[in-house]
Amino acid sequence: MTSSVTVAILAAGFAACGQAADQPAAEVNVTKSTPSVTFKPDNDMASSGKPSGPVSVSYRIIGKPVVGQPVAIDLRVLSTVGPQPVALRYRAHDATAIQFAESQPEAVMLAPGIESRPSAQQVTIIPMREGRLY
Repeated sequence: MTSSVTVAILAAGFAACGQAADQPAAEVNVTKSTPSVTFKPDNDMASSGKPSGPVSVSYRIIGKPVVGQPVAIDLRVLSTVGPQPVALRYRAHDATAIQFAESQPEAVMLAPGIESRPSAQQVTIIPMREGRLY
């Protein structure tokens, strides 16, 4: 039974082969239409490429970090919500990789000025192994 069905399918497939394409392909008319725009932005609007948080932080490592030796990091903290105090808490995710110096406070409160200038802070850490650890 299955061999007769297979033969019938193969016969139908081979019967379709070898026929010349006498008829031209159908013509397709493509119409280009532009969508109507319901919102047109004005010049006052701006969009950032990436969402940002209420605080912007930049840093600079002072000197070359050496395993087991304290290294200072300058932080610049800018509040994007105006002259409001910013609380910074320092912690290490892996105490076997980075430790804080004994004199380093766990948290500080920065009170930015009215001019919206970045607040400066210095953190002292002790790298405990090679590589980037953050």
